[in-house]
Amino acid sequence: MLRTKTGCLICRRRRKKCDESKPRCERCIKSGRQCHWPSAGQHLDKRHRFRSHESPHEPSRAGRFAYRDTAPCELPCTIPCHRQLSIARVFDSDSESRLLAHFVERLCPLLFLTTGHPAFQGDCISYGIELSIRFEAARTGVLACSALHLYSLTLDRRLKAVALNYYSATVSSVYRVFQSINTATCPKDFFTSCDGRYDALMLSIVSLYLYGHLTGESDYGQDIAQHVVGAMQLLRSRLALKGINRPFDWVIAESIFYQLFMLSVRYASDWTLRVDEEIWNEAFRCSIFPDSPPIANRPILGIPVSLCRFIARIARLCHGPLPHYIPEFVSLLQHEMRDWESWLLPLDSSDRAVFYNAVPIEPNPVDDTTVMYVLAASILLERFSTLPDGLSLETSFQSNFGPSKRREHALGLVRQLILDVRWAKNYLAAWPTMIIGTLVETEEDASLLKQDSDQRQIVAARGEGIFLKPRALDLWQG
Repeated sequence: MLRTKTGCLICRRRRKKCDESKPRCERCIKSGRQCHWPSAGQHLDKRHRFRSHESPHEPSRAGRFAYRDTAPCELPCTIPCHRQLSIARVFDSDSESRLLAHFVERLCPLLFLTTGHPAFQGDCISYGIELSIRFEAARTGVLACSALHLYSLTLDRRLKAVALNYYSATVSSVYRVFQSINTATCPKDFFTSCDGRYDALMLSIVSLYLYGHLTGESDYGQDIAQHVVGAMQLLRSRLALKGINRPFDWVIAESIFYQLFMLSVRYASDWTLRVDEEIWNEAFRCSIFPDSPPIANRPILGIPVSLCRFIARIARLCHGPLPHYIPEFVSLLQHEMRDWESWLLPLDSSDRAVFYNAVPIEPNPVDDTTVMYVLAASILLERFSTLPDGLSLETSFQSNFGPSKRREHALGLVRQLILDVRWAKNYLAAWPTMIIGTLVETEEDASLLKQDSDQRQIVAARGEGIFLKPRALDLWQG
């Protein structure tokens, strides 16, 4: 017998009328709250629940259903703990249910910046679970990442083997879907329909490159690049027909562009990884939550999109060897850099040099990360501008850089933030600290940057953060 009370648990607790729209009601969306829905058991009147004298050894009815035998079902928005998982019946085994719970409870929260609007994380988790139930590729992709992350915490080698099996299955499934897209048999509404096929494919590909990062192995570098390029192709086709109007779409797009940005910095000479500014502008033309601050609309990327594009241009310039036949381009970059510095870094009145106050009243690691990106990019551009002809920037890392106020300001910022656990959990900070670390010239500064990197790895080992190891980290970590 169903209770007469309806609506989500949050509206019930607040004694507010709920419009009962799922996966998130309108009231929770507007208030920025996580929308929790009661499980099937919570809908039952307590007088008609099963008695405790039933045998605890009797297999549950839910465990008798296999994934392939079930139809799509509606899910609660978030699953705060494993005991509240009401979807175990759609997975093949209890171990897969536990892996899904680990993905929801432990891994997913690490992939979102704490400054982002809460609806991004809530909607993506609930919809991601639904896609995992309905589509095999999404399911195996999620389970691969979950098993690998759990392996990093427990060092149980069986989990690593399980993760690899799921990863291989996901690669095969994604390949088959791509084959169908490239043929005449692909439905015309694949990119626009609301049946979840496109979303499941995108979730699968995101899982593949996330898996590559979680391995921490350089052998997966090219695989990650291929997955990101494939995701960008799909996103480009989608944007040609339909814009971004859901939190899930926004998160997927930001994730792809963040990966593409990092790859374009790492493999600047590979033009297949070039950031397409036209597509970028089209994807983020409108905010999902226009009434919220800009940083709340950047749940993954964190730093301004325009700054990513700017740094990507500097990276293409710095990878060489290149002859100095583009002084006009360098001059334009220097001019834009001055704009960034004047916006983020107040000028010191004494010598008009770039100066950053390393003791803000209320430190915000994500905002400070933006400052670090500007400082790192400025150091790269400064370094490139003084290179001898024919010498690549990477080769010049081995030589003495000389005094640099920007580097000293960045090191001062690291000294302050290194005591903040939020800084250690911030996956965005790994790249700028790596750039600064390659140019340190004293043992004390090298030790500081090594400590910063070690803390990130410790936090990741405890399952409290994600450590994305940048290229060239070993140059200063030895």
